[in-house]
Amino acid sequence: MSVSKAKKGKTNPYVTVGIIATLCIAGYFLGDYLGWWSAGATKSTFNGFSYTDGENVGGFVEVSIWTWDPDKTYNSEEDLRNLNNFEETVSSKDIDDIAIDLTKYEYGVWIEVDPDGDSVFSNNFHWLSTANNIQDYPIYAYHLSSDVNFNILNTTDMAPLVANSADDDNYTATWDFPHYTTANSHSGNDWSIDDSDVDDFTESELQDLYDERQWRCQAPLYVVSDDADDDYSKVFEQYTNVFGFKIVMNTTISTVDGNAAQINITIGDEYGDDWYAQISGTNIFLLCANAKTAPGSLEFELEFADDIKFSNAYSGRIDVTGDITTAAWDSTYSTIAA
Repeated sequence: MSVSKAKKGKTNPYVTVGIIATLCIAGYFLGDYLGWWSAGATKSTFNGFSYTDGENVGGFVEVSIWTWDPDKTYNSEEDLRNLNNFEETVSSKDIDDIAIDLTKYEYGVWIEVDPDGDSVFSNNFHWLSTANNIQDYPIYAYHLSSDVNFNILNTTDMAPLVANSADDDNYTATWDFPHYTTANSHSGNDWSIDDSDVDDFTESELQDLYDERQWRCQAPLYVVSDDADDDYSKVFEQYTNVFGFKIVMNTTISTVDGNAAQINITIGDEYGDDWYAQISGTNIFLLCANAKTAPGSLEFELEFADDIKFSNAYSGRIDVTGDITTAAWDSTYSTIAA
């Protein structure tokens, strides 16, 4: 078995340093232009946004802010991934109502979205480290889709991947969200679209309102208390639960080159660190590291050895509470072509 990305050429280190420096300078001036970095401000303020539709939800979505407990001793960065080292300085408060002096907290703060689980948005932690106070810092909230319908087609003749398939080929996974879901739509009390607006909507407007593609997403989430690794250096160590697919084979996948139960999977270089493949028993997990809207697609190549065949596939959520090798299936949205 092998899991690989497309081969990359060598990068000139001076070019790399130059690019990083340019991005840092650009980021600083952008933040200054937007008013985020305000050295003279005495307190930081925040704005809250729904990720997909961009609606300002700071007036009714709550966050908590966790700051370093002064009675704790800091030894390493791993200490910052342990919520027992923090205290809840701001507890379940509307985003718009928060004003806090961040310069008092040397190591940074955790911002917890929806700490009480009483909104349509997912519980999620954002790490914020700054020496200055910030004005109108954006906090994005993720409303996960209720389902992810998908199929996997080979790119040679667009034939679907079905049970007992074992064709070496390039494949495309395409996904979508439900197009008409009335529950938990972004309307009613607090939302910009209230119930009286909905009463006057045409059928076409209702179709847009209830289309999950307009206001939901699939996004990686991080909950500090779920992190069993306490490392933050690699992409998938920055999350504890992600969107992805589980491709199931007919037998345990071998990791030995030349074995009859081996399978090779290659994700295209164009996806960068967006997607990663991890082998676990009979499963190939395809894990996504960035927020995704719908419709969407992912291209990859499969090479089958003599005794390995495709059995089934599922969309869902994957736990990554340790490093990537500990990836475990959390919950299922849908079966392939369902």
